[in-house]
Amino acid sequence: MREPVFSPPGTLPRVALVSAAVVTSLGSFALLLRAFDQASPSRWLVPTPELVQLVSTCDAFPDRSARDACARQVVAALLERQQRELLLAQR
Repeated sequence: MREPVFSPPGTLPRVALVSAAVVTSLGSFALLLRAFDQASPSRWLVPTPELVQLVSTCDAFPDRSARDACARQVVAALLERQQRELLLAQR
């Protein structure tokens, strides 16, 4: 009785399988990145001249922790104002 002979697949099927694997992996990665981006509660704050001016007033504090707290308060107030404006615009 003869043993079955298995020939390895040609180059084209291998390239097709590798290409399919790469496309699938990249697609999954893109979907994961998009899901994390949409789930992010905050967006980057654009450094407008108003924001830069308000944060620059915090440089007057001699203590680093006071400067950081001042900057956080300025940014929080600006974000709150932007959110209020967005809610009013949606009405």
